Amino acid sequence: GAGEIVVRTDNLDAEVGRVRSKGFTVSEPVVDALDSGGALARRSARVEAKTPIGLVQNQHSTEERRAFLGSSPSHSNTAKTLERTYIAVENMDEDLPAFSSVFDKTPPDLELGTVIMSLMSVVDFGWTGGVIAEPQGPGPAHDALESKGVSAFQMLFRAESLGEAFSLMIANDVPAPSKGTRNTGESSILVPPENACGMYVGLVGPE
Repeated sequence: GAGEIVVRTDNLDAEVGRVRSKGFTVSEPVVDALDSGGALARRSARVEAKTPIGLVQNQHSTEERRAFLGSSPSHSNTAKTLERTYIAVENMDEDLPAFSSVFDKTPPDLELGTVIMSLMSVVDFGWTGGVIAEPQGPGPAHDALESKGVSAFQMLFRAESLGEAFSLMIANDVPAPSKGTRNTGESSILVPPENACGMYVGLVGPE
C-alpha cells in the first residue's frame, strides 16, 4: 500500500510554518539525496495526520531533474500520468476540513464516485488531485476503511487505451480487472489490492 502522500512546494519553510499554525505536528525539514551524487537532492518534512503527508521542496529545477533522469519510457499498459490519489475517511464532515487545512485548499463541492461507491471531494493540484472519500455502500472505499482505517487506498492513472492495458494484464496472468463507468461517463478498469501491491489501481481513458 501507500506509505504517505507527498506534495511538492516552492517554499518548504513557509509551508511547515503554515501547517503548524493550523495545529498539526510537522517534523523539522531534512535534506534528502535521492541519488548518490545529490543531483536529485530535496528538502522534506512530514505532517502527522491520519494519512501521513510529506512536504517536499526540490533543490534543483525541473529542467535539471529531467535532464538527469532522461526521457521516461512509455509504459506498455499505456498509462501516462497519475491523475488522483484517494483517501478513505470515516466522516467527511470531520476529516475533510483537516485535509483541506493541510493542503491549503477550499473544499470543492461533493460528488458521488460511482466506481468506488463513495461521497468524494476532489482537491486539485494542477494536473493531479487528492480525493477524500467517505463510503456510501459496499465497494473499494468501504473495504479499505474496514481493513486499514483512514488511509490512502487507491491510485488512478490516465491511460491511452484501456483495451491495451486489459490485454497486457491478462497476458501476464493478472486476473481480469473489473470494468466500470465513472460519474463523468468515462470508462475505467480497477485492479484490486491483492493483485496490485496492496492498493487499488485504476486506469481511466478510451476503450
